[in-house]
Amino acid sequence: MGTLRLILAVLVAVGHMQIAGGLFGVGHVIAVKAFYIISGFYMSLILNEKYLGRPISSFYTSRALRLFPLYWLVLILSVLVAIFLSPSRGHLSNFIDLTLWGDLLRHPLVNSFVLLWLAFTNFLMIGLHWAQSFCVNVSTGSIARTGIDVSSPSGYVSLISFSPIQPAWTLSIELIFYAFAPFIVRRSTRTVVVLLIAAVLLRYLMGAVGLDHNPWNRTLVAFEFVYFVMGMVAYRIYRVLLPIRHYVVKFGPGAWIGLIVLTCSWKDMLPTSFDIHQPGFYGVVYYALLMTLTPVIFLWSKDKVFDNWFGELSYPAYIAHILVLCTIDEFGGRHLFAALGSNALLWDSLHVAAIILFAWLLARTVVEPVDRLRSALFYRAARSPNKPGEPGERKD
Repeated sequence: MGTLRLILAVLVAVGHMQIAGGLFGVGHVIAVKAFYIISGFYMSLILNEKYLGRPISSFYTSRALRLFPLYWLVLILSVLVAIFLSPSRGHLSNFIDLTLWGDLLRHPLVNSFVLLWLAFTNFLMIGLHWAQSFCVNVSTGSIARTGIDVSSPSGYVSLISFSPIQPAWTLSIELIFYAFAPFIVRRSTRTVVVLLIAAVLLRYLMGAVGLDHNPWNRTLVAFEFVYFVMGMVAYRIYRVLLPIRHYVVKFGPGAWIGLIVLTCSWKDMLPTSFDIHQPGFYGVVYYALLMTLTPVIFLWSKDKVFDNWFGELSYPAYIAHILVLCTIDEFGGRHLFAALGSNALLWDSLHVAAIILFAWLLARTVVEPVDRLRSALFYRAARSPNKPGEPGERKD
């Protein structure tokens, strides 16, 4: 599943590009929800197998080491580049604007709660998804709800605009899923199916009460829970397929290629009326395909070195793509775009290459050393006197 995860991360990055502006494949909205499905599958896998019989704290420690060191490094780099290297001093293209913090600090007493909340959420990511749903008046400290597509009333600024890594709000939702995962993914299949039905009904209820628009249909955890549960169902399918895995893996390459092709060409295959920002029925079709094909693809690809290597680049590419895009844009990107004859495809390709190169650098310097630490902690616990050893660790 590594190659697909990297492609999904790249599609999110393409959705944030400021110059070429194209949206390709499934687009960034479906891509984010696809990540939740894949996460539900992997969390079910490792909690039912690798961490079975182990304290929950070991799972939480592993998740924290997986997410936070790299996030903190990219956060620091984003702040340093914006303050010390950007020609705009504190402002880096359209996604990183540290001058907004200065506006809050001009009225530190009235904005004390907002400042503390922003510092907490941007440091730990916990609660950061709510920044999409609320905005602040920097002069009075008053809070208001954002409108459709995170629009703010006159005089207000969306709280997500204060974040140097805006896509991290999706990881805030992931953290909530991780918090609940040990208590739900080990439940019976009947319970998982009931959870799926309830989550689907809740999602449809969202539309019935008029909340089927951004930010509410993307940031309210109760509504997004359906995708994580779909990943849990995918794991149950995987367990059913295990006894006949030698037969199933024959379909792995076809399923892998087919899903990648669909992911990269989804938008072009659908009617022109299809709104990639509001996928609706076509989004449901893709999620169902992903849920169904994930077990087959995993059985075939789990030991493929190239696929696992691409997968290790997915999180660095996702968390760092805003920094890369904004840096290119701020340091002459628009002039370079014009020099290339405004070739959108070439421009997107150069951005993607830069993102993957930077992701590789982060993987080598940060992710791999931290993963060695995670493995050391895992095997130390496995060698404890009261614990028998367990088979090798998957990095997921």
